Amino acid sequence: MLFTVTVDDANQVQDIDREDNSLTFPVYFPLLGDVNLDGVINMADLAVLAEYWLGAYGGELPWWGKPDLDDSGHVGFDDIAIISENWLWQAGWYSH
Repeated sequence: MLFTVTVDDANQVQDIDREDNSLTFPVYFPLLGDVNLDGVINMADLAVLAEYWLGAYGGELPWWGKPDLDDSGHVGFDDIAIISENWLWQAGWYSH
């Protein structure tokens, strides 16, 4: 997905189109199931779910990801189902 932003003060931004003061850049949204936000849904994401299995996180979610994928308030079988639906998906920018 590409977004175009118009900048008020073009002198403050590098890599800007000087004709119309626009800056185009890609924005990546992780797929549901990429719990650790590394660009691929794999065993690493499943390991994070295991850490937080059945509410073991006590309601405190890590800042970098969201193991409660279905917003149920706990990590359970429905979250594993979401990961399995998207298993081995890779973001366009991912390289191993």
